[in-house]
Amino acid sequence: MKKDGITLNFVEMKSMAEHKIRCAGVPEHFCYPWRMVSRDREWSEVMTWTEFPGGTGAMSAALRIAEIDVAVLLTEGAVAEILKGNPSSIYSYYVDSPLNWGVHVNASSNILTVADIEEPQFAISRFNSGSHLMAFLYCRDHAWTLNECSFEVVNNLDGARQSMREHTDQLFMWEKFTTKPWVDSGEFRRIDEYTGPWSSFVIVVRNEILAQRLEEIKALVAAVQFTASNIKAHPRGVDAIARAYGLNADDAKIWFESVRWSRSTLIDPKDIKKVAQTLADVGVLDVTDDAKLAQVLFSSTTV
Repeated sequence: MKKDGITLNFVEMKSMAEHKIRCAGVPEHFCYPWRMVSRDREWSEVMTWTEFPGGTGAMSAALRIAEIDVAVLLTEGAVAEILKGNPSSIYSYYVDSPLNWGVHVNASSNILTVADIEEPQFAISRFNSGSHLMAFLYCRDHAWTLNECSFEVVNNLDGARQSMREHTDQLFMWEKFTTKPWVDSGEFRRIDEYTGPWSSFVIVVRNEILAQRLEEIKALVAAVQFTASNIKAHPRGVDAIARAYGLNADDAKIWFESVRWSRSTLIDPKDIKKVAQTLADVGVLDVTDDAKLAQVLFSSTTV
């Protein structure tokens, strides 16, 4: 059958599958197209959608133990994780636009501006997560030195809120619109913003699934991209996302106008090398040669 411009055979896909394709992403506005696809009657018989508040680090761990099959990961976290042995590959870009990070402290902190920071200490969701890796890039730009003692693992946003109550000068980097309700309520103070230097999200698939169920993955990613394109073009798309994620309408509009969901699965290996080289420069990775970087990408989706 033909659905949303994509030729699919849902009956065949169901009969071939040992289990539904288990997909995961963050419980944030970026993943609204996945949420919509998972609620489609026919796609719901082929795939499941689970949201991980712990973000890229938590989903990477789940991919390693085959708890999930597909994950929407931050680009830097995906590259680092795969180069460190995760048996998965980047199949496609998901969000082409960079991520805008807020740099936060507890509102009662004595840190009022970046100039007040002397020895940066960060709350992070997990090691190799976006909140961990971006802290290195942020500190590099300020000529600050970090080591393992500079981080406290807090698992997720709720964990960060608790930790920052106890350590009011602790820094926390997270997508700025996701954390804005706590800035508006007076719990957090955003002292700075940091724009990531590359496309923000990629779609990562376990290699076993790519080998066994590639046609389903192709159709699924095509359906998500088609849905994202429709949401972007819909006059009420921003309102639907604001309601779904409890965002302020004005904030949602600003974010919606800036986000670019990818329409292609083609990836330039030079983009991945830039990520790996940057992470190597700040001491997070020691792998930058082309042969090893080639293992990060699913080969048929490179340009």
